[in-house]
Amino acid sequence: MVGQADQGLIPYVTAIPREGEIDTVTFAVFQVERYDSNFFRLPDGVDPDLSSRRSGVSSTTGVGFDLERTYGLQKITVNAALTRAVYSQNGNLDETSGRFDSKLQWSITPELTGNVVFDYLRQPTDYEYSSTIQQVNPQTTRTLKLDVDYRPGAALHPRLSLFQTENRLQDASFQVESSRTNAVGAALVYDFASTNTIALYANRGRGRNLDSEADDPILQVGPVFQQTEYGAQVDLKAYDLVKLNGFVAHLIRDGQSYSSRNFDGMQGELTGTYALTGKTALELFGGRRLYTSQDQLGSYFVESTASAALIWQATGKITVRPKYTYRRQAYRGSPFPVADQRVENTRYATLEVDWAAFRSVDFAASIAHSRRAASDPTLPFADSNASVFARFKF
Repeated sequence: MVGQADQGLIPYVTAIPREGEIDTVTFAVFQVERYDSNFFRLPDGVDPDLSSRRSGVSSTTGVGFDLERTYGLQKITVNAALTRAVYSQNGNLDETSGRFDSKLQWSITPELTGNVVFDYLRQPTDYEYSSTIQQVNPQTTRTLKLDVDYRPGAALHPRLSLFQTENRLQDASFQVESSRTNAVGAALVYDFASTNTIALYANRGRGRNLDSEADDPILQVGPVFQQTEYGAQVDLKAYDLVKLNGFVAHLIRDGQSYSSRNFDGMQGELTGTYALTGKTALELFGGRRLYTSQDQLGSYFVESTASAALIWQATGKITVRPKYTYRRQAYRGSPFPVADQRVENTRYATLEVDWAAFRSVDFAASIAHSRRAASDPTLPFADSNASVFARFKF
Protein backbone atom coordinates (compact mmCIF):
# COMPACT_ATOMS: atom_id res chain seq x y z
CA MET A 1 0.00 0.00 0.00
CA VAL A 2 1.28 3.45 -0.81
CA GLY A 3 2.70 5.25 2.17
CA GLN A 4 3.46 2.18 4.25
CA ALA A 5 6.90 1.91 5.76
CA ASP A 6 7.56 -1.54 4.32
CA GLN A 7 7.11 -0.39 0.72
CA GLY A 8 9.86 -1.86 -1.47
CA LEU A 9 12.77 0.36 -2.44
CA ILE A 10 13.44 0.77 -6.17
CA PRO A 11 17.11 0.02 -6.90
CA TYR A 12 19.26 1.49 -9.63
CA VAL A 13 22.89 0.92 -10.63
CA THR A 14 25.28 3.16 -8.70
CA ALA A 15 28.59 1.39 -9.26
CA ILE A 16 30.50 0.41 -12.39
CA PRO A 17 30.43 -3.42 -12.59
CA ARG A 18 33.79 -5.16 -12.65
CA GLU A 19 34.35 -8.07 -14.97
CA GLY A 20 32.13 -11.00 -13.97
CA GLU A 21 30.23 -8.92 -11.40
CA ILE A 22 27.02 -6.90 -11.37
CA ASP A 23 26.34 -4.65 -8.38
CA THR A 24 23.15 -2.75 -7.65
CA VAL A 25 23.07 -0.67 -4.48
CA THR A 26 20.45 1.74 -3.17
CA PHE A 27 20.23 3.74 0.04
CA ALA A 28 17.03 5.59 0.87
CA VAL A 29 15.43 7.77 3.49
CA PHE A 30 11.67 8.29 3.60
CA GLN A 31 8.98 10.05 5.55
CA VAL A 32 5.26 9.21 5.94
CA GLU A 33 2.64 11.54 7.43
CA ARG A 34 -0.71 9.85 8.15
CA TYR A 35 -4.05 10.88 9.61
CA ASP A 36 -6.38 8.18 10.95
CA SER A 37 -9.94 8.78 12.21
CA ASN A 38 -10.15 5.53 14.21
CA PHE A 39 -6.78 4.15 15.31
CA PHE A 40 -8.18 1.19 17.22
CA ARG A 41 -11.09 0.32 14.87
CA LEU A 42 -13.62 0.93 17.63
CA PRO A 43 -17.41 0.95 17.14
CA ASP A 44 -19.18 4.30 16.76
CA GLY A 45 -19.65 6.03 20.10
CA VAL A 46 -16.96 3.97 21.86
CA ASP A 47 -13.91 5.84 23.12
CA PRO A 48 -10.49 4.30 23.84
CA ASP A 49 -9.09 4.19 27.35
CA LEU A 50 -7.94 7.38 29.05
CA SER A 51 -4.34 7.07 27.86
CA SER A 52 -5.27 7.10 24.15
CA ARG A 53 -7.06 9.24 21.58
CA ARG A 54 -9.45 7.85 18.98
CA SER A 55 -7.98 9.80 16.04
CA GLY A 56 -4.85 11.73 15.21
CA VAL A 57 -1.67 12.03 13.17
CA SER A 58 1.34 9.75 13.05
CA SER A 59 4.77 10.44 11.56
CA THR A 60 6.99 7.62 10.35
CA THR A 61 10.66 8.15 9.51
CA GLY A 62 12.65 5.38 7.86
CA VAL A 63 15.93 4.41 6.28
CA GLY A 64 16.40 1.60 3.78
CA PHE A 65 19.11 -0.32 2.01
CA ASP A 66 18.95 -2.59 -1.06
CA LEU A 67 21.81 -4.67 -2.44
CA GLU A 68 21.96 -7.00 -5.42
CA ARG A 69 25.24 -8.66 -6.32
CA THR A 70 25.91 -11.28 -8.98
CA TYR A 71 29.18 -13.12 -9.39
CA GLY A 72 29.30 -15.99 -11.86
CA LEU A 73 26.34 -18.27 -11.14
CA GLN A 74 25.79 -16.91 -7.61
CA LYS A 75 23.46 -14.03 -6.74
CA ILE A 76 22.94 -12.28 -3.40
CA THR A 77 19.98 -10.00 -2.70
CA VAL A 78 19.48 -8.01 0.51
CA ASN A 79 16.63 -5.60 1.33
CA ALA A 80 16.40 -3.89 4.71
CA ALA A 81 14.47 -1.03 6.29
CA LEU A 82 14.20 0.47 9.76
CA THR A 83 11.34 2.79 10.73
CA ARG A 84 10.23 4.79 13.75
CA ALA A 85 6.57 5.78 14.13
CA VAL A 86 5.59 8.65 16.44
CA TYR A 87 1.92 9.36 17.30
CA SER A 88 1.26 13.00 18.18
CA GLN A 89 -1.90 12.25 20.22
CA ASN A 90 -0.99 8.73 21.39
CA GLY A 91 2.58 8.68 22.61
CA ASN A 92 2.04 5.26 24.17
CA LEU A 93 1.83 3.81 20.63
CA ASP A 94 5.27 5.02 19.46
CA GLU A 95 7.20 2.05 18.14
CA THR A 96 10.15 0.92 16.04
CA SER A 97 9.64 -1.53 13.17
CA GLY A 98 11.92 -3.12 10.65
CA ARG A 99 12.44 -5.76 8.02
CA PHE A 100 15.41 -7.69 6.67
CA ASP A 101 15.06 -9.90 3.59
CA SER A 102 18.01 -11.80 2.17
CA LYS A 103 18.45 -14.48 -0.47
CA LEU A 104 21.41 -16.37 -1.86
CA GLN A 105 20.70 -17.99 -5.23
CA TRP A 106 23.45 -20.59 -5.44
CA SER A 107 24.56 -22.90 -8.20
CA ILE A 108 27.11 -25.70 -8.02
CA THR A 109 26.47 -26.81 -11.61
CA PRO A 110 23.83 -25.65 -14.13
CA GLU A 111 21.79 -28.70 -13.08
CA LEU A 112 22.15 -28.33 -9.30
CA THR A 113 20.87 -25.00 -7.96
CA GLY A 114 18.91 -23.60 -5.06
CA ASN A 115 18.20 -20.79 -2.62
CA VAL A 116 19.07 -19.90 0.94
CA VAL A 117 16.56 -17.41 2.38
CA PHE A 118 16.48 -15.52 5.67
CA ASP A 119 13.65 -13.04 6.29
CA TYR A 120 12.80 -11.09 9.43
CA LEU A 121 9.88 -8.69 9.91
CA ARG A 122 8.77 -6.67 12.92
CA GLN A 123 5.56 -4.81 12.19
CA PRO A 124 2.98 -2.74 14.10
CA THR A 125 -0.15 -4.14 15.66
CA ASP A 126 -3.14 -4.61 13.35
CA TYR A 127 -5.85 -3.07 15.53
CA GLU A 128 -8.58 -4.25 13.16
CA TYR A 129 -8.31 -7.68 14.78
CA SER A 130 -7.31 -6.67 18.29
CA SER A 131 -9.15 -3.44 19.12
CA THR A 132 -9.20 -4.36 22.81
CA ILE A 133 -5.40 -4.04 22.86
CA GLN A 134 -4.76 -0.27 22.90
CA GLN A 135 -1.02 -0.38 23.38
CA VAL A 136 2.13 -1.31 21.48
CA ASN A 137 1.89 -5.00 20.62
CA PRO A 138 4.33 -5.74 17.77
CA GLN A 139 4.30 -8.93 15.74
CA THR A 140 7.56 -10.51 14.54
CA THR A 141 7.95 -13.10 11.80
CA ARG A 142 11.14 -14.98 10.96
CA THR A 143 11.77 -17.43 8.12
CA LEU A 144 14.85 -19.53 7.33
CA LYS A 145 14.72 -21.73 4.23
CA LEU A 146 16.95 -23.91 2.04
CA ASP A 147 15.82 -25.02 -1.44
CA VAL A 148 17.66 -27.53 -3.61
CA ASP A 149 16.64 -27.90 -7.28
CA TYR A 150 17.91 -30.59 -9.60
CA ARG A 151 17.38 -29.84 -13.29
CA PRO A 152 18.61 -32.72 -15.45
CA GLY A 153 17.76 -30.86 -18.64
CA ALA A 154 14.02 -31.61 -18.57
CA ALA A 155 11.18 -29.17 -17.97
CA LEU A 156 9.97 -31.28 -15.01
CA HIS A 157 12.38 -31.32 -12.07
CA PRO A 158 12.31 -32.06 -8.31
CA ARG A 159 12.86 -29.60 -5.45
CA LEU A 160 13.66 -30.39 -1.81
CA SER A 161 13.23 -27.82 0.96
CA LEU A 162 14.09 -27.41 4.64
CA PHE A 163 12.65 -24.46 6.51
CA GLN A 164 11.85 -22.97 9.87
CA THR A 165 9.15 -20.33 10.45
CA GLU A 166 8.45 -18.42 13.62
CA ASN A 167 5.56 -16.05 14.27
CA ARG A 168 5.32 -14.25 17.60
CA LEU A 169 3.00 -11.61 19.06
CA GLN A 170 4.27 -9.74 22.10
CA ASP A 171 0.92 -10.12 23.91
CA ALA A 172 -1.23 -13.15 23.10
CA SER A 173 -4.27 -12.62 20.87
CA PHE A 174 -6.70 -15.26 19.61
CA GLN A 175 -6.32 -13.92 16.04
CA VAL A 176 -2.55 -14.50 15.89
CA GLU A 177 -0.90 -17.78 16.82
CA SER A 178 2.61 -17.51 18.22
CA SER A 179 4.45 -20.63 17.09
CA ARG A 180 7.68 -22.03 15.70
CA THR A 181 7.65 -24.78 13.05
CA ASN A 182 10.44 -26.90 11.54
CA ALA A 183 9.48 -28.60 8.29
CA VAL A 184 10.71 -30.53 5.28
CA GLY A 185 9.14 -30.27 1.85
CA ALA A 186 9.28 -31.85 -1.60
CA ALA A 187 7.93 -30.55 -4.90
CA LEU A 188 7.69 -31.38 -8.59
CA VAL A 189 8.18 -28.22 -10.64
CA TYR A 190 7.26 -27.90 -14.31
CA ASP A 191 8.72 -24.94 -16.22
CA PHE A 192 7.52 -24.13 -19.71
CA ALA A 193 7.41 -21.26 -22.21
CA SER A 194 10.31 -19.59 -20.33
CA THR A 195 8.09 -17.66 -17.85
CA ASN A 196 5.45 -20.20 -16.74
CA THR A 197 5.64 -22.54 -13.76
CA ILE A 198 3.35 -25.15 -12.21
CA ALA A 199 4.38 -26.92 -8.99
CA LEU A 200 2.91 -29.71 -6.86
CA TYR A 201 4.27 -29.84 -3.32
CA ALA A 202 3.98 -31.51 0.08
CA ASN A 203 5.33 -30.26 3.43
CA ARG A 204 5.53 -31.99 6.78
CA GLY A 205 6.43 -30.10 9.93
CA ARG A 206 6.55 -30.21 13.71
CA GLY A 207 5.71 -27.06 15.64
CA ARG A 208 5.54 -25.59 19.11
CA ASN A 209 3.00 -23.10 20.41
CA LEU A 210 4.98 -20.26 21.97
CA ASP A 211 2.01 -18.87 23.94
CA SER A 212 1.82 -22.08 25.97
CA GLU A 213 5.03 -23.94 26.72
CA ALA A 214 3.01 -26.39 28.83
CA ASP A 215 -0.44 -27.97 28.52
CA ASP A 216 -3.21 -25.49 29.33
CA PRO A 217 -6.37 -27.37 30.40
CA ILE A 218 -8.50 -24.21 30.28
CA LEU A 219 -7.68 -23.12 26.72
CA GLN A 220 -7.30 -26.77 25.67
CA VAL A 221 -3.98 -26.02 24.01
CA GLY A 222 -0.72 -27.93 24.23
CA PRO A 223 2.74 -26.80 23.15
CA VAL A 224 3.47 -29.37 20.42
CA PHE A 225 1.67 -30.03 17.14
CA GLN A 226 2.32 -31.58 13.73
CA GLN A 227 1.15 -30.09 10.45
CA THR A 228 0.97 -31.52 6.92
CA GLU A 229 0.34 -29.45 3.82
CA TYR A 230 -0.38 -30.55 0.25
CA GLY A 231 -0.77 -28.00 -2.51
CA ALA A 232 -0.25 -26.66 -6.00
CA GLN A 233 1.14 -23.34 -7.22
CA VAL A 234 0.87 -21.67 -10.63
CA ASP A 235 2.64 -18.70 -12.19
CA LEU A 236 1.53 -18.04 -15.76
CA LYS A 237 2.11 -15.27 -18.27
CA ALA A 238 0.67 -14.88 -21.79
CA TYR A 239 2.07 -12.38 -24.31
CA ASP A 240 2.49 -9.59 -21.73
CA LEU A 241 -1.32 -9.30 -21.63
CA VAL A 242 -2.39 -11.70 -18.90
CA LYS A 243 -0.62 -12.78 -15.72
CA LEU A 244 -1.98 -15.38 -13.31
CA ASN A 245 -0.44 -16.57 -10.06
CA GLY A 246 -1.94 -18.41 -7.15
CA PHE A 247 -2.07 -21.53 -5.03
CA VAL A 248 -4.42 -24.02 -3.41
CA ALA A 249 -3.48 -26.07 -0.35
CA HIS A 250 -4.87 -28.61 2.11
CA LEU A 251 -3.69 -28.36 5.74
CA ILE A 252 -3.96 -30.98 8.47
CA ARG A 253 -3.09 -29.98 12.06
CA ASP A 254 -2.65 -32.68 14.72
CA GLY A 255 -2.01 -31.57 18.29
CA GLN A 256 -0.35 -34.04 20.62
CA SER A 257 -2.16 -32.84 23.75
CA TYR A 258 -5.76 -31.92 22.96
CA SER A 259 -7.70 -33.36 20.05
CA SER A 260 -10.11 -30.40 20.15
CA ARG A 261 -7.32 -28.30 18.62
CA ASN A 262 -6.98 -30.57 15.58
CA PHE A 263 -8.33 -29.21 12.31
CA ASP A 264 -8.45 -29.69 8.55
CA GLY A 265 -7.95 -26.63 6.41
CA MET A 266 -8.28 -25.56 2.79
CA GLN A 267 -6.92 -22.30 1.49
CA GLY A 268 -6.35 -20.79 -1.91
CA GLU A 269 -5.55 -17.52 -3.66
CA LEU A 270 -5.58 -16.41 -7.29
CA THR A 271 -4.40 -13.08 -8.68
CA GLY A 272 -4.94 -12.11 -12.31
CA THR A 273 -3.68 -9.05 -14.14
CA TYR A 274 -4.99 -8.11 -17.60
CA ALA A 275 -3.49 -5.31 -19.71
CA LEU A 276 -6.50 -3.35 -20.98
CA THR A 277 -4.37 -0.89 -22.96
CA GLY A 278 -0.75 0.13 -23.02
CA LYS A 279 -1.34 2.37 -19.99
CA THR A 280 -4.06 0.61 -18.00
CA ALA A 281 -4.38 -2.81 -16.39
CA LEU A 282 -7.03 -4.55 -14.33
CA GLU A 283 -5.96 -6.62 -11.31
CA LEU A 284 -8.40 -9.09 -9.75
CA PHE A 285 -7.85 -11.15 -6.60
CA GLY A 286 -9.81 -13.90 -4.91
CA GLY A 287 -8.94 -15.89 -1.80
CA ARG A 288 -10.61 -18.30 0.60
CA ARG A 289 -9.60 -20.01 3.84
CA LEU A 290 -11.63 -22.71 5.58
CA TYR A 291 -10.62 -24.48 8.80
CA THR A 292 -12.90 -27.16 10.24
CA SER A 293 -12.57 -28.93 13.58
CA GLN A 294 -11.85 -32.66 13.36
CA ASP A 295 -13.72 -33.36 16.61
CA GLN A 296 -16.44 -30.74 17.02
CA LEU A 297 -19.18 -31.14 14.42
CA GLY A 298 -20.23 -27.87 12.80
CA SER A 299 -17.26 -25.90 14.12
CA TYR A 300 -15.28 -23.93 11.55
CA PHE A 301 -13.72 -20.63 10.52
CA VAL A 302 -14.12 -19.40 6.95
CA GLU A 303 -12.78 -16.26 5.29
CA SER A 304 -13.49 -15.13 1.71
CA THR A 305 -11.76 -12.13 0.11
CA ALA A 306 -12.22 -10.48 -3.28
CA SER A 307 -10.67 -7.31 -4.67
CA ALA A 308 -10.46 -5.35 -7.91
CA ALA A 309 -7.93 -2.65 -8.78
CA LEU A 310 -7.38 -0.47 -11.83
CA ILE A 311 -3.77 0.49 -12.55
CA TRP A 312 -3.52 3.59 -14.74
CA GLN A 313 -0.21 5.00 -15.98
CA ALA A 314 -1.45 8.57 -16.31
CA THR A 315 1.94 9.87 -17.47
CA GLY A 316 5.43 8.49 -17.65
CA LYS A 317 5.90 9.46 -13.99
CA ILE A 318 2.42 9.28 -12.43
CA THR A 319 0.49 6.08 -11.60
CA VAL A 320 -3.06 6.06 -10.21
CA ARG A 321 -4.52 2.97 -8.53
CA PRO A 322 -8.09 2.82 -7.19
CA LYS A 323 -8.97 -0.43 -5.39
CA TYR A 324 -11.99 -2.03 -3.75
CA THR A 325 -11.84 -5.04 -1.40
CA TYR A 326 -14.56 -7.10 0.25
CA ARG A 327 -13.89 -9.63 3.04
CA ARG A 328 -16.33 -11.93 4.83
CA GLN A 329 -15.39 -13.93 7.93
CA ALA A 330 -17.59 -16.41 9.76
CA TYR A 331 -16.93 -18.23 13.04
CA ARG A 332 -19.05 -21.24 13.91
CA GLY A 333 -18.48 -23.30 17.04
CA SER A 334 -15.06 -23.41 18.68
CA PRO A 335 -12.32 -24.89 16.50
CA PHE A 336 -10.16 -22.12 17.97
CA PRO A 337 -10.56 -20.05 21.16
CA VAL A 338 -12.76 -17.38 19.53
CA ALA A 339 -16.24 -16.06 20.13
CA ASP A 340 -18.93 -18.43 18.81
CA GLN A 341 -21.52 -17.76 16.08
CA ARG A 342 -20.06 -14.58 14.62
CA VAL A 343 -20.12 -13.14 11.09
CA GLU A 344 -18.13 -10.11 9.91
CA ASN A 345 -18.32 -8.26 6.57
CA THR A 346 -15.63 -5.67 5.88
CA ARG A 347 -15.29 -3.34 2.89
CA TYR A 348 -12.22 -1.31 1.93
CA ALA A 349 -11.89 1.43 -0.69
CA THR A 350 -8.53 3.07 -1.47
CA LEU A 351 -7.07 5.52 -3.97
CA GLU A 352 -3.32 5.66 -4.38
CA VAL A 353 -1.19 8.00 -6.51
CA ASP A 354 2.55 7.54 -7.14
CA TRP A 355 4.71 10.28 -8.62
CA ALA A 356 8.29 9.48 -9.67
CA ALA A 357 9.26 13.13 -9.74
CA PHE A 358 12.98 12.63 -10.34
CA ARG A 359 15.40 9.77 -10.67
CA SER A 360 16.21 9.83 -6.95
CA VAL A 361 13.06 11.41 -5.49
CA ASP A 362 9.51 10.08 -5.51
CA PHE A 363 6.26 10.94 -3.76
CA ALA A 364 2.97 9.17 -3.08
CA ALA A 365 -0.40 9.89 -1.52
CA SER A 366 -3.36 7.74 -0.54
CA ILE A 367 -6.84 8.03 0.91
CA ALA A 368 -8.80 5.06 2.25
CA HIS A 369 -12.06 4.18 3.93
CA SER A 370 -13.02 0.91 5.58
CA ARG A 371 -16.18 -0.28 7.30
CA ARG A 372 -17.01 -3.52 9.11
CA ALA A 373 -20.46 -4.87 9.91
CA ALA A 374 -20.63 -7.70 12.45
CA SER A 375 -23.19 -9.76 14.30
CA ASP A 376 -21.27 -9.03 17.51
CA PRO A 377 -22.21 -5.43 18.48
CA THR A 378 -18.73 -4.76 19.89
CA LEU A 379 -16.97 -5.32 16.54
CA PRO A 380 -18.45 -2.98 13.85
CA PHE A 381 -16.28 0.03 12.95
CA ALA A 382 -15.73 2.74 10.35
CA ASP A 383 -12.36 4.31 9.62
CA SER A 384 -10.96 6.88 7.20
CA ASN A 385 -7.31 7.70 6.74
CA ALA A 386 -5.01 9.66 4.46
CA SER A 387 -1.25 9.62 4.05
CA VAL A 388 1.53 11.32 2.11
CA PHE A 389 4.90 9.74 1.43
CA ALA A 390 8.26 11.09 0.26
CA ARG A 391 11.47 9.16 -0.46
CA PHE A 392 14.99 10.16 -1.44
CA LYS A 393 17.26 7.50 -2.97
CA PHE A 394 21.01 7.75 -3.37
